[in-house]
Amino acid sequence: MVAAGLPLDFIPTSGTETGAELAARAADAGAFIGLAHPAWYHLSLEDAHSIQSAHAIEIYNHGSALYSDRGDGFYLLDQLLAEGHHLSGFASDDAHFVHGDDGAGGWIMVRTEELDPDALVEALKKGQYYSSQGPAIRRIVIENDTAIVTCTPAKAVVATGYSSRSLRVLGAGITEARLPLSVFDNAYCRITVTDSFGRRAWTNPIWLNDLH
Repeated sequence: MVAAGLPLDFIPTSGTETGAELAARAADAGAFIGLAHPAWYHLSLEDAHSIQSAHAIEIYNHGSALYSDRGDGFYLLDQLLAEGHHLSGFASDDAHFVHGDDGAGGWIMVRTEELDPDALVEALKKGQYYSSQGPAIRRIVIENDTAIVTCTPAKAVVATGYSSRSLRVLGAGITEARLPLSVFDNAYCRITVTDSFGRRAWTNPIWLNDLH
C-alpha cells in the first residue's frame, strides 16, 4: 500500500496489525491510501475488498512493467468500478534506478489551487488528478452528455465503461475529441489518450449520475 500524507508522529505498524487495519489507521490519520502495483503480486479482488479505506488503485507502475511485464492495474480497478466502488487510479514510475531507465515512466498531474502538501493530499483523495506516461490532457468538458476532450496530439482517444462498452476517436494528431456518453447508461466511464509513441494518459472514472 501507499499512504501519502501521513503525519510525522504516525506510529509504525506492529507484527499483529493486518493490512486492512493499517490502511484504516493511516486513512484516519489523514493519508491518501493507494493499492500499489497490484498485478506485480497478484492482488485479488477479495484482497481489494478487504481494504475498505483505499482511495485508489495503481493503474500503471513503470518499474513493474519493465522488470516483470506486470505494470497494468486496470484488471482490478475495472472490476471494482463495475461493483460501484468509487475509486480513482494513479500511475507512477516507482523508480529504483537499478538500470537507469525506470524513471519518469509514469506520473500524475494534480489539480489544486496551491502547491501545498495538505492541498495536494486532499486533491488526491478527491480524485482531482489524471495519470500519464507522456500525453497531456488539457481539459475535459461535459456538454449535453458529450465529453469534449482537449489534449496534446494523439492517435486515439477512448472512453471505456462497464463491461465491453466503449467509444473511440482514431486518427493522427488528434487534439480534440467528442465522445457521446449515452452508451454508458449513466454509469461511469474513464478516458484514455494515446499518442503516436503508444504512451497513454488516463482520467479517473467519470461517474455520470453525478453530472445530473
